[in-house]
Amino acid sequence: TTEQPAAKTAVPLPATAVPPTPTTIAEEIVLPYLGQAPEITNDTWINTDVPVTLASQQGKVVLIEFWTFG
Repeated sequence: TTEQPAAKTAVPLPATAVPPTPTTIAEEIVLPYLGQAPEITNDTWINTDVPVTLASQQGKVVLIEFWTFG
């Protein structure tokens, strides 16, 4: 049988190491309220037999990707 080489062990940073500092500061952006999203009106969906509505997605994280053939 062949033996596996010994795994390298982690070496701790010296106590004098300087922690990284952030290079950018997030700026708060206030977006205007443009009203409620329009209802989704497509009747054909991938991976589901029933139409998807906004109400059925409430409280969930939803990613909407717009694409087309053409």
